[in-house]
Amino acid sequence: MNLVPLGEGGLAYIDVLPGASLNALEELVAIHLQHFGDAYGEATRDFRKAWEGSSPDPKIIEHQWLLHLNGVPCGELVFSINLSRRMVDRHFTSVRKEFRPQMPEGWIPLATKAVADLCLSEAESVGVDLLGMMSEIAPKHVAGWRRLGLFQPDIDYLEPVHGNYWRQFGDLEFTPMVANILPFPAGREAGLAVIAEAGVRSFLLDYYDVPDDNKTFGQIVDRCRDLPPAW
Repeated sequence: MNLVPLGEGGLAYIDVLPGASLNALEELVAIHLQHFGDAYGEATRDFRKAWEGSSPDPKIIEHQWLLHLNGVPCGELVFSINLSRRMVDRHFTSVRKEFRPQMPEGWIPLATKAVADLCLSEAESVGVDLLGMMSEIAPKHVAGWRRLGLFQPDIDYLEPVHGNYWRQFGDLEFTPMVANILPFPAGREAGLAVIAEAGVRSFLLDYYDVPDDNKTFGQIVDRCRDLPPAW
């Protein structure tokens, strides 16, 4: 599978899906474990399933970009399109420390736009007009994403400890994170409350498999609905 360029500066990716090499999968797994092994190491099982072509839901389109800089694997950008919720879930973004000083200027907004363009096109091809993209970020990263024009609604967002493998570790527990939202045109028209609730449902119900009668989930949804109608 050939590298797909991401603008200028030697940045490119391979989508580690059926047809990509086993070596590409192993590189993706290694990069992920280096950055997220402690908290989200189990996600590598999902990487293998997607590479094997066994998506858990026909309404979910998965993508797992193994980033390359000048032909050398350097990072990951893992995301999925939830057609039912009309949302893109951006799961993991990381670059190996030694490559960070060499990354092209503005690569994060460039890659984000590439993800958005791809997802909008794929969803449109099946008649779905996406609302936007959401990621879960630590509070320390809010300022950087805000400078790039993303929104962080005040909903006291929480994600399950151990991610979508929480059931293997006992009772469901949550940890504070921040919902980080990039609205698409349909989402801007619908309003922040609508897109925030769609993103929360996409992550907590569909990705993490939190029960829909969970009290914490219900409280977050209520806070989404309390958001002001204007951006």
